[in-house]
Order: sequence, then structure tokens, then C-alpha cells
Amino acid sequence: MGRYDDAMYLYLSDNDRFADFFNAVLFCGEKVLRGDMLEPDAQRYVAAVPRENVREMPHSEAGFRDIKKRAKTGEGFVVTAIENQSSIDYTMPWRIMRYD
Repeated sequence: MGRYDDAMYLYLSDNDRFADFFNAVLFCGEKVLRGDMLEPDAQRYVAAVPRENVREMPHSEAGFRDIKKRAKTGEGFVVTAIENQSSIDYTMPWRIMRYD
């Protein structure tokens, strides 16, 4: 990660800020997620790419989420994630779908 990514990672690692971001973007400001509901999700999801498709990928063979947390709910949990981007990268939606 670069300096910008490091700064955003530190800023959004705070559970209250992370929850505020998702509440603003997904729930129109309604307080659905709270910082005390969130915990780091230590599991790293890796995007595995078959060897024959590696040349088609503009980035590395595997990718990792910048920040990922899970929120405990009454019946289970919800995984939420953020990808930081400091420059325009039109392949980012594709990369994120590969991560998921």
C-alpha cells in the first residue's frame, strides 16, 4: 500500500468511522451499524486466478481487501469491506468482484 492507502486504512480502521461510512452510503445516514457491533475479519479472501487467465489481468494474480470487518447481528453476521483508491482505475469494479 502507498501513503494514501496507509492513511485511509488507519482512518477507517476505527470502528465508529467505518460504521458511519456505511451508514451514510448504504442507509441514508440512518444509524444501522454501530462501532460496537464491528470486529475485524481476520480471514483474507484471496482471488485465485487460473494460470491460463493471468495475462488478461491488469494487476497481480491475487488480491486482498484493504479493510474488512464483520458486524454481529441477531442471527449471524454481515461482512463489510472497503477498497481504497488514490487514482482512477477502471478495472477496480472487476477486481472487487474477483475478490468476492
